[in-house]
Amino acid sequence: MRKKFSLVLLLTTIFTISLTACTNQNKVDHTKSQTKITSTPTLFFHGGGSSYHAEEHMVAAAEKAGVTNSVIRAEVAPNGKVSLSGSWKKGAKNPIVEVNYENNRELNFSRHGVYATNVVKALQKRYGIKK
Repeated sequence: MRKKFSLVLLLTTIFTISLTACTNQNKVDHTKSQTKITSTPTLFFHGGGSSYHAEEHMVAAAEKAGVTNSVIRAEVAPNGKVSLSGSWKKGAKNPIVEVNYENNRELNFSRHGVYATNVVKALQKRYGIKK
């Protein structure tokens, strides 16, 4: 009886190990995420008291990962005037705009909204963006 039990236990163990080994070989690597490629720009705004330098690490990571191939900067003067530096290629892949408020201590948030609108209008004028 004891030999029979040992044999069943041994066969069960071998079966379980074999099944586990086969299952692990068939796993699909789902760690690579799919990034949607679009010409719609992503605008990065820094926080109060900061500058566009706050976004540089995130932008560098996006470039390194191949998520974007075009980065420009939008400088917003204290009077709201926007000047764009850099350019992106026609058909740019996920372009990024680093928005830099020269008056980074401004606490009037409705003015921030006007500044952001001015950035979008400047992008529409230069690149014809629709969204």
